[in-house]
Amino acid sequence: MIKDRNIALDAAINPAKIAGFNLQGETHYVAASDNPIMTYLIPRVGPDYLHTTIQEAVTAAGAWGTVYICGTDNAGLTQVSDFSETVIVPDTAIGLKIIGLGNNYEGTLWTCETQDDYILTVNANNVYVANIRFRPNGATGGVIYLTNDTTQQATGFRIEDCAFRSTTENAGYGIATQDRLNDLFVKNCHFSDLAIYAIKQIGVSNSSNRWYIEDCTFDTSCTAGVGSLLNKSVIKNCRFGEFGSSVALQTASATVGGGNFVDNCIFEANGTIASDGEIEGALTDVWNTSKCCTLSEANYTSADGSIITIPGTYAPGRG
Repeated sequence: MIKDRNIALDAAINPAKIAGFNLQGETHYVAASDNPIMTYLIPRVGPDYLHTTIQEAVTAAGAWGTVYICGTDNAGLTQVSDFSETVIVPDTAIGLKIIGLGNNYEGTLWTCETQDDYILTVNANNVYVANIRFRPNGATGGVIYLTNDTTQQATGFRIEDCAFRSTTENAGYGIATQDRLNDLFVKNCHFSDLAIYAIKQIGVSNSSNRWYIEDCTFDTSCTAGVGSLLNKSVIKNCRFGEFGSSVALQTASATVGGGNFVDNCIFEANGTIASDGEIEGALTDVWNTSKCCTLSEANYTSADGSIITIPGTYAPGRG
């Protein structure tokens, strides 16, 4: 155990002797050159592990590395993005972690370099992102694009404690996947001001397995919520806004997807959820303690709005 926390910078410490020390990958920091934190980091981190751009740090950290992003104070009502970058995680950076430093996601604000870009494209497996407010800009782009092709896959991507909130022009997507993508984990995130979907499986020709979406909010400033063809996935403790005739939650199509669990979710559906298609699932999905706030529709909900039959399941081919 280290009893004295004021350790000299040149102290000879063997990390292998420190309990809980993570020996997997390198740790790198990102901060603007005029950020006051630089006076602390420069003598302690050294130039090889301190960067002024996120892409530079991602490239340097590599597989299983950690990138800490240092935001600024951003005091007051007028906020400015700390970083304006379009970043690509290469397929070699397996297990990379990108984490904003702050008490919550408001501590680090990140937008795209060019309008209509995705802020972050992930081509590697098992990447983790946390504690960042993303500020996308442009109707044809978005925040995060997860690749899945014959050479690159973002399987096992995990994101938590982040906000997706467009600036200037509402972006198309919060999280977009290249058709089928397995093992996506999204927790405690807030999605707003998105022009197409908050989370979308683009292409939807194949089913995605084991998505886990928990404690997320998809507010009414989004055009649509979550759209995918899912197998063996869990959507839990989420709140979905009113999206008119657009999809709040789709877990399956007429022929693809099923065996999913939707637990304790709230839908502010205001209309006929069956014909509008706001909620679509498979007959093999299991729904527990989920409600529509402003709707009591005899075929699908009880008098208090509890969903008792999955709307949208009786499309052609479903029965």
